[in-house]
Amino acid sequence: MRIFLVLLLTLLSMQDAFASGIDEYYKPIKGEFLNVSAPCDPGCYITVDFGDYGVFSNPTSGVKADDLYALEDKPKRSMTLYYNIEEGPFLIDSLSGLKINVVGVFKKHPIDIAEKNCIASPGGGTTMGMNVCYEQALAAWDAELNRVYKDLGGSKNPELKAAQVAWIKYRDAQFKWIVTEFGRRDGSKWAAGIMAREIEVVRNQVETLQSAYRGW
Repeated sequence: MRIFLVLLLTLLSMQDAFASGIDEYYKPIKGEFLNVSAPCDPGCYITVDFGDYGVFSNPTSGVKADDLYALEDKPKRSMTLYYNIEEGPFLIDSLSGLKINVVGVFKKHPIDIAEKNCIASPGGGTTMGMNVCYEQALAAWDAELNRVYKDLGGSKNPELKAAQVAWIKYRDAQFKWIVTEFGRRDGSKWAAGIMAREIEVVRNQVETLQSAYRGW
């Protein structure tokens, strides 16, 4: 117990040396707009080439299909991918300034990029530093989960609500097992391992809900 308290106090003291949220480690990424494609129910797919980060086709939300298709009139345009915890990931068109919320699964989510940058920051590569980065990433994924849940209807969607209540019980059981399984192992590195696995549990549910935006 004493060792755990020492680790906890050290973690709390280290948080002052880090940003207040994982999104502060994310740097906007500029890409080349390629096209917009159907189906557009509930959202069109917008395809952007982000170079080293790859090409992604992601469903949109909060923007009219006609406004998206109008972008193809001038195909040689850039778009920048932004992210913050309050709004999630979104694109800004360089020519029109149009804001496009993207709500699908990413091969490399901005949270993943920010988490990697956090670990690469001064002190982030230490065991305690990784704990801070993972803790912030987990909070970001929780926010992402709440956002997609509300966007799909939240408590106004009784079937979704029932499924989410059941998942929360599953999550809590998974977290308990993860802590028990890895908490008994020697070495402080397992604390970071616990958080990394908890992140995967929440991320998987986010991506499950995001699959509802697919048009098939």
